[in-house]
Amino acid sequence: MSTIWSTVDCCEVHGTLSENWTGDSFTASVTLKCAWDDRFDLISDLLGNSYPYLAGWGQPPICNGAGSVPMPTDYEQANQGIDYTHALVTASYTTKEPEELYTESIEPIVEFITLDYKRFRWGSPNGDPLLEAEAPGRQMRSCNLVRTIKKAASVPASALTLPGHVNDTAYTSTLLGLTFAVETLLFTPAVLTRTIDTAGDTAWDMTLKMGYMPQTWNKFFRAKSGTYEEIYDTQETGAYKSYPLGDFSDWLS
Repeated sequence: MSTIWSTVDCCEVHGTLSENWTGDSFTASVTLKCAWDDRFDLISDLLGNSYPYLAGWGQPPICNGAGSVPMPTDYEQANQGIDYTHALVTASYTTKEPEELYTESIEPIVEFITLDYKRFRWGSPNGDPLLEAEAPGRQMRSCNLVRTIKKAASVPASALTLPGHVNDTAYTSTLLGLTFAVETLLFTPAVLTRTIDTAGDTAWDMTLKMGYMPQTWNKFFRAKSGTYEEIYDTQETGAYKSYPLGDFSDWLS
């Protein structure tokens, strides 16, 4: 079997290979010999490369770090310094955990709407009428669709323009296996968190709660029929839309 560690010329130092398994994780390290002047090129090439002795493994171990030292028996004194001929580069490998791109969850909510007290009587249909302060409530159960987008490079401009809009196309969540019809999701301002790592790289985590209304956000409860219906502005054509439709593709694609 031909083992290839790098495109940079190098060779494995016998007796330096080490492999370790812990549960479902794997780590390994190896020392490679290369020309002294090639050590930085070798390290750069190794980082991110997969571990060759487990080629074809389901989740290949990835080189996540490397360092070099001069080969101690291969040098010449040069004034105050030393001319090194070869370097020993030690590389470490580990199974790379898949990074989460986004998560979705359902958050239950309950609210009440007050019904028209004039429709109700005490005791029987012919009983005493209710006072306005005695108006009953109607329980409404629904949910929020909570979606978190992780490690985004930038924040879409629509974060500032979409709040208060409803979805103009249906959205099918592959994670949840649910479909949300047009006008059933209400965009609320996203929670934006910026992170920076030790390398100076920055990213955004964006959490969005979209209120779900199965009868759509642009229908209203009608006490007479006990159902949700559209209303119309006599000065306009078409149904009145309290919540304008918007393009959610920046967030739900």
